[in-house]
Amino acid sequence: MYRKLDEEYYVENPFLAHLQKLGWEIYRQNKDNPEDVKVIKSFNSSFKPTYGNSKKFRETFREVILEDVLKKSIKRINPWIEDDQINEVVRRITTPTANSLLEANREIHDLLLENTSVSENRKTGEKSPTVRFIDFESPENNSFIAISQFKVNIPGTEKHIVPDIVLFVNGLPLVVVECKSPAIADPIAEAIIQLMRYSNRRGAKEGNEKLFWYNLFMVSTSNQIAKYGTITSEYEHFVEWKDPYPFRLSDIKRSGNITSQEVLVQGMLSKNNLLDLLHTFTIFKEDPKSGVIKVVARYQQFRAVKKIIKRLKEGKSPEEKGGIIWHTQGSGKSVTMMFTVREMYHNPEFGNFKIVFITDRKDLEKQLNETSKSVGFTVHLAKSIKEFQDLLRTDTPDLIMGMIHKFQERELKREFPELNTSPNILIMIDEAHRTQYKLLGANLRKALPNAVKMAFTGTPIEKTEKTFGEYIDKYSIRQAVDDGVTVEIVYEGRVHSAELSDEEAANAKFEDVFSMLDAEQKSKIMGRYTWQAYLEDENVIRDKAMDMIDHYVTHVFPNGFKAQVVTVSRLAAIRYKKALEEALNKKIDELRSNNPNKIDINQLEKLRVEVVISGLPNDPPEYHPFTDPNQHERIIKSFKLPFDKTDDSGISGNVGILVVQSMLITGFDAPIEQVMYLDNVIKEHNLLQAIARVNRVYKNKSCGFVVDYVGVLKHLKESLAIYADEDIEEITQVVKDKAKSIDDLKFTHNLINDFFKRYEIEDWRSNIEECVDLLVDEEVRNE
Repeated sequence: MYRKLDEEYYVENPFLAHLQKLGWEIYRQNKDNPEDVKVIKSFNSSFKPTYGNSKKFRETFREVILEDVLKKSIKRINPWIEDDQINEVVRRITTPTANSLLEANREIHDLLLENTSVSENRKTGEKSPTVRFIDFESPENNSFIAISQFKVNIPGTEKHIVPDIVLFVNGLPLVVVECKSPAIADPIAEAIIQLMRYSNRRGAKEGNEKLFWYNLFMVSTSNQIAKYGTITSEYEHFVEWKDPYPFRLSDIKRSGNITSQEVLVQGMLSKNNLLDLLHTFTIFKEDPKSGVIKVVARYQQFRAVKKIIKRLKEGKSPEEKGGIIWHTQGSGKSVTMMFTVREMYHNPEFGNFKIVFITDRKDLEKQLNETSKSVGFTVHLAKSIKEFQDLLRTDTPDLIMGMIHKFQERELKREFPELNTSPNILIMIDEAHRTQYKLLGANLRKALPNAVKMAFTGTPIEKTEKTFGEYIDKYSIRQAVDDGVTVEIVYEGRVHSAELSDEEAANAKFEDVFSMLDAEQKSKIMGRYTWQAYLEDENVIRDKAMDMIDHYVTHVFPNGFKAQVVTVSRLAAIRYKKALEEALNKKIDELRSNNPNKIDINQLEKLRVEVVISGLPNDPPEYHPFTDPNQHERIIKSFKLPFDKTDDSGISGNVGILVVQSMLITGFDAPIEQVMYLDNVIKEHNLLQAIARVNRVYKNKSCGFVVDYVGVLKHLKESLAIYADEDIEEITQVVKDKAKSIDDLKFTHNLINDFFKRYEIEDWRSNIEECVDLLVDEEVRNE
C-alpha cells in the first residue's frame, strides 16, 4: 500500500490536525494502558505528530465518558454548585432510565438541552436551581477534547472496540469518527459497517452501546469523501456536509483542492457549529419504516436557518427581512421551518415574536406540535378564518398555524380588516405558489402591514412572481441528487392501442380534462393524440392497466417498492382500481405457469390496489368507499409500510398501488414509492411536485420512475415555461429519458473498455484482480 494513502497519515491525522486548528485539545490513547493518554502538541506538514506529556482521563477501558472533565465542566458552568451535588447530576446523566440505545440517547439529549436541577443553591438559598451540562451561550466556556484510538471494552467479554477518533464536549462523547484508507474497496461503506458494529446496530452484542448514549452523530471518512449519520441512520442516509457556512472555503485552505473531510470538519465540528447542531438542529421524529429516528440537519438546512436569522436581524424593513427559501422537494423543507422556529426561540431578541405558519400539510402540523414542547411555544391551530383573525389580533408571542385546506375559498376572497400593526410578526408560507395562498396573501398584507413574510417552496418561484422578494437560500433538485438526498428520476413515455367505446363521451371529457388550455392548444392535442389521450374509457383504461401491471411486476415489485397512478378524474380512478386488480390477477396466473425471475407470487396475491380521492356533497353512492378520510388514513399508512411489515395498530403494508386524481400528488412523502404512472395532463408546480413523489431516498432505490401515458414529460420545458431558463435547465437535467440512460450506459461501457486497454487489459471482466491492482494507484484512479 502506498504510504500517501495510509489511514493514519492520510485520513486520521489530517482530521486531528484540522480539529487542532479549530481549538480542540488532541490526544492519543495508549492501547495497553487506559490511564495513559498522550497529548499531541502539533503535526508537521506530513501530518506526523509531536507528542507531549501523558494525561489520565480514565482508570479502565470500561469507562466511556471522561468523568473528571465532566465534573470540572459542570463546576465551571455552574460555579455555585457543591461537590455532592455535582456527583448527583453526574449520576443522572450516566444512568438513563431507558432500556434501548435510541431511548437512552433521546433521554440524554433532552437532558443536555433542558438541563437538570438540584434541591438548592446553598450560596443564595434559591430552590431548585438549574444545572447546565453545556454552556450554549458561551462556547469557549466548554471543554473540547478529541482522543485518537479510544479503546473501549465490549461488555461481558474480554474483547474491545477501538474507534479511530472520539470527540468529547465537557467529557461526554458526542461524536465518533471512523477513518478508512481510500485505497480499500468502498472505504465509506466499510467505516459505516464498523460504526454500526460499535453501536450494536447489527443485531449482535459486538460493541458498546454506552459510548453511543451521548452520540450526536457519527462520521465515516476516507478524507476525499466524508459522510455523517446518526445512531438510527441506514447506509443510504449517511450524507456529506458540503458547505462550511458561515465559513468560506478559503477559510479552510487558500489554494489547492479542498476535501470532503475538510468541509465536514470545518462546517460541523467548529465549536459554535457543533453546539448549534446539538442545541437547535437535531430532532427525533416518526418514520413509517423504522419507527422513531434521530435526525441531524443537513448543510442546506443549517445554512438557510442561519441566513434567515441574519436577514431578520439586519433587515431595515419588512421587505428586507423577508424572502424566499427554495429547497427542492424531498430535501427536508418542513424540518427547516421547524429549525427556524427553534433558532428564533434561542435568540432572546425574537422572544416577543408571533410566528404565523400557512400550510396544508398535516405532517407539518404534527411536527410543529412536537417541536413546540421542546422550545416552549404554544401552537394555536386555526380551523376557520374567524379563528385565524382572532389569533392574529393578539400581541401574544405564540405560534399560529393556518391550515389552508380548512378555509373556505369564499372566506379567503373576503377582504380582511387591519388586524395587527406589530413589526414582530413572521409569516412563514409553505408552497407559496398555490392559488389559495395568493388569495390569502393579499389579505394578510392588509391585515398585518408590518409583518415579515417568508416563502418556503420546493419548486422555483415563477419568473414573474415578486411578492416575497429575493431568494434567501437555494437548494436545487440537481444539488439534492448530487448529495444523495434524493434520487434521479427516469422518464419513460408509453403508448397504448385500445379503441374508445364511446366517442361522444370522450369528446365531452376532452373539454373537461383540458379546460385550462386555449382553443389552439386543445386543437394541437386533439390532432396529436387522437381520442386516446383524454380517457375515462374502460377499454383504454384496461389496456393501460395491463401495461402498468406488467411494468410494475417486472421492474418495481421485485425490489419491494410501490406505485402511484395519477388519473384524469375521480371516475377514472375508480375504474382503474378494477382494471388494475383484473390485470394483477391475470399476471399472477401467468406467473404460476412461467416465473423465470422468481417473482414472489404469495406476496403479489396479498397486494392491494386502493383509491384515494376527495369527496363532494352530491357524490353517487359508488364513490363513498373511496372518499372516506378515515379510510384514507389507513390506506396511506399501509402504503408507506414495507410489504412484510405490520404496525402497532395492526395495519399491514399490503397496499402496493395507490390510484389518485389530485390527492397525494403534492406534499405526500412516501420513500417506498418508486414509480408514478402518469395518466393526466399536469403542469408547472403541480407537475414538479407530482414527479418528486418518486425521488425520495430508500434502501436499494437507485432511481425513481415516471411512466408517462399522456406525453407531458416529452414537453417538459414547455410545461415549465413560467420559470426562469436556468431553473428549467437544472430540472430537465435530473429527469432522464430512459432511452438516453441506455445510450449513456453504452458510452460509459466503451470508456471503461478503452481505459483498461490503455493498460493492456483487453478483457477486464475476466481479469478483475488485475484491474483492482491497477486501481490501487491514486493517480490512475484520478484519470
